[in-house]
Amino acid sequence: MTNKECTKCGETKPVAEFRRCRAKRSGRQCWCKACTKKRESTPEVRAHRILANSALRAAHQGHAALNTPKGELAAKLEAHGGACDVCGVRQVKRPAVDHCHDMGRARGMLCSTCNRTVDHVLRNLTGYVESAREDNLLIGYEN
Repeated sequence: MTNKECTKCGETKPVAEFRRCRAKRSGRQCWCKACTKKRESTPEVRAHRILANSALRAAHQGHAALNTPKGELAAKLEAHGGACDVCGVRQVKRPAVDHCHDMGRARGMLCSTCNRTVDHVLRNLTGYVESAREDNLLIGYEN
């Protein structure tokens, strides 16, 4: 078989234009790569994938999974327009979902650099303030 018809767009294309799929008798997916890419780039599908990956990572790393509703996350993905919420740099690749590891709620969409920096700074700053509080070093701080 050298050609195959895409069930989404109806075009007949070379077999190389279809992703491999062991579950199909033809060994290829039903949709061509272009149609699959269009579908996978929609906010709803991206939100679903982010939530599924978050649950797997959380189980492995021992923190709360991202528990933002899929519709809310899809709306955030669509509304952010590809720009990082912290630095404003346009992020061409997929954005990182900044979220609270304790509660699992999404805070915003960040570039990977800001996502790593924000998490690192927040954790270290929280530890710094807590240790200062325990040592009674915060001047004028009332508990």
